[in-house]
Amino acid sequence: MIFVLDRNVLVSHLRMEGKYYVQPQNEPYDVKHTHAIFTFKNGIQLRYHDTRKFGRFYLYERGVDLKAQKAFQHCGLDVFDESLTPQYLYEQLHLRRITLKQALLDQSVMESVISMPMKFVFRSAMTRKSVSKGCEKKTIPSFWHRQDELWAVR
Repeated sequence: MIFVLDRNVLVSHLRMEGKYYVQPQNEPYDVKHTHAIFTFKNGIQLRYHDTRKFGRFYLYERGVDLKAQKAFQHCGLDVFDESLTPQYLYEQLHLRRITLKQALLDQSVMESVISMPMKFVFRSAMTRKSVSKGCEKKTIPSFWHRQDELWAVR
């Protein structure tokens, strides 16, 4: 998540376990696992909760090229990036020895994919057990035409 502040940009990478809760200031919370609390003028709080402490925060000055910063060095293309094409997906997937779902949830392949319904994977030319290394160029277009279902999960 990217928070644009007055003079800075705060980047929060949730990793596997992190989550945010929007709660009233007087609402009780898990003190042990809530690591950051942002209080707004109206008394509402945004609380960062991370049981396993995998998440990371990065603070940058406004105006810097975020894509060139450490927080983004291993990120793939955003799901709305025009460079995200069937050819790009083929190049990213065909050499990997992981399942298709694992490959598509890998943020170094494609950003912003949070979850993928199994119905989406089953309706594509591949199955959820498909190993991405086995994907062929001809299967990517049928998968690609269902991108509206995938992007809707964002």
